[in-house]
Amino acid sequence: MKAFPEFDAPIAGESLTAELGSRPWQSPPQYAKVEDVMSFYIEKITEPKASSKLVVTLDNDIPISVIVNSLMLSSVMEGIHTIDVGIIVTPFLIEMCEHLANEAGIEYTTGLEEEEDDSILDTIAAKNAMKKFKEQTEDTESSQEIKEDTLPVDSKPESKGLMAKPAQEIEGVM
Repeated sequence: MKAFPEFDAPIAGESLTAELGSRPWQSPPQYAKVEDVMSFYIEKITEPKASSKLVVTLDNDIPISVIVNSLMLSSVMEGIHTIDVGIIVTPFLIEMCEHLANEAGIEYTTGLEEEEDDSILDTIAAKNAMKKFKEQTEDTESSQEIKEDTLPVDSKPESKGLMAKPAQEIEGVM
């Protein structure tokens, strides 16, 4: 165990020292056409070892969208295809994984299921609550105005605080 593991981290800007084109994603992709990329994934996923790993992963309740995005992005990083072709092929990959899960008899989640959206109901309930609150405050304000109007001028409560003093008193201080 090293005494200072934080010093084993890369130096800032070290990633910029690699020769341009030396990284797989900086070179032209291995497959440029969507059809070729689909064929690549068909071969890759239908291999017995890969399909069994995929089935085990799906059986562990990992959503298909997570698996497909990881697969697609790792292929982009390896220089197999570009990100735009990967995005185009993603629905195809999701369907392939669904088919594989159905054949294996596994219950799965795609990760694309829409949850019930209660935000609209919450918004309506909030608006109704605000409407009731405004009605109640308007009722109390109107009753206070009536009470203040019925009081004689001398009996109105005196305002207190620095900002409530009349202008003559403030000018006299300065």
